[in-house]
Amino acid sequence: MGLDDLANKGKEAMGGEQGEQMSDKGIDGAGDAFDKATGDRFAEHTDKAQESADGAVGQDGRQ
Repeated sequence: MGLDDLANKGKEAMGGEQGEQMSDKGIDGAGDAFDKATGDRFAEHTDKAQESADGAVGQDGRQ
């Protein structure tokens, strides 16, 4: 198994439902940590940033 094979397996894993769940968890966790650190002063903006980030890395209905 070469480096290209490993890279392709990684892309496949992140492109599937499991990858979608992992990215959602990371985005949500980062947003929640930011909200906690700022006392929710920017919660509305944080939510919009989370939605944008999820759209950028999410599947958007593709499988």
